[in-house]
Amino acid sequence: MSKSSKLKTSVPLFIVVILFCFLLTVFLYLLNLKIVFNHQFLKKQLRQSQMYEAISEQLSSSWDKAVMSQLGSLEKETTSLPKLVFDSQWLQQETERNLENLGEYFSGEKQELALNIDLEPVKSQMNDQMVLETGTASPELSQPLPDKIDILGNDGLVSEQIGYQIYRLKVASEGMALSLKVLAFLLILTTVTFFLLLPQDLAFKWLGSTLLFSGMWVFSLTFGLRVLAVTYLRSVVEKKLSVVPNLIDESTYFLDKLLQTYLGLIQWQSAFICLIGGLILLLLKLFKKKE
Repeated sequence: MSKSSKLKTSVPLFIVVILFCFLLTVFLYLLNLKIVFNHQFLKKQLRQSQMYEAISEQLSSSWDKAVMSQLGSLEKETTSLPKLVFDSQWLQQETERNLENLGEYFSGEKQELALNIDLEPVKSQMNDQMVLETGTASPELSQPLPDKIDILGNDGLVSEQIGYQIYRLKVASEGMALSLKVLAFLLILTTVTFFLLLPQDLAFKWLGSTLLFSGMWVFSLTFGLRVLAVTYLRSVVEKKLSVVPNLIDESTYFLDKLLQTYLGLIQWQSAFICLIGGLILLLLKLFKKKE
C-alpha cells in the first residue's frame, strides 16, 4: 500500500476512532446514571448513610412547633404534650414505599404517580405516649393531623411545578433507555467499520488501539471529575442544608457515596475496556511472532 493510499485510509479511520471514543463516553455515563438512580440502589444507599436516623432526630427535635402550629386554639401552657420520637423505621418504610412507586412510574408499570405519607403510625404513637405520661389518651391532640398527606396534587406538600418536573424526569428516563439502545447500535456499527475498511489483522490492530485509547480517555476524564466532586461536594451540601445542620454529615455521606459509586463504576468499566484493547494488541503480537 502506498503512502498516499495509507493516508487516505487513515483519515476516515481516525474519525471512526474519535466517534467510537465519544459514543463510548456518552454510553457509559448514561448507562451508569440509570444504574445509580434505580430505586433499589437508592434504597440501599439511604440505609447505609443512616439518613433515616438523622431525619428522625431532626423531626423529633422540632415536632413541638409543628404540632402547636396546627393545634391553634390549644394553649401550650395548659396542654401536656408528650415527647414524640419519629421512628426511623417508619421513615424508612414510607420513603422506600414512595421510591417503589416512583420506580414503577418511571418504568411504565404505573401510568399515574401517587406519593403520600401515612401518618396513622405517628398519631397512634402520640396517643400511646400520652397514655404513658398522663394515664389518659388525648384524641384531640392527634385530630389536626390527617391519616395521610399527599406529596403531589392540588393539596400536596410540593407545588404542581414539582409534579411537572417528575413527569419530565419520566420522559427523560424513557429517552435515556432509547438513547442507550441507539448508542449500543452505533458502537457496534463503528466497530464493524474497521473490518469493512481494512484487512482482518489490521482491523484488529485498529480495534485494539481504539479500545485502549477510549478506555484511557474515559478513565482519565472520570478521575478528574471524581477529584472535583470530592472537593466541592461538602461546600455545596453545607450551603443547601444550612438551616438543618444535623443532616449535613449524613447528606454529604449519602451524596458522596452515590457519586463515588457512579464514577467508580465508570472507571472500572473503562479499565476493563483498556484491558480488552491491550489483550487484542498483545495477542496480535504473539501471533505475528509465531508466524
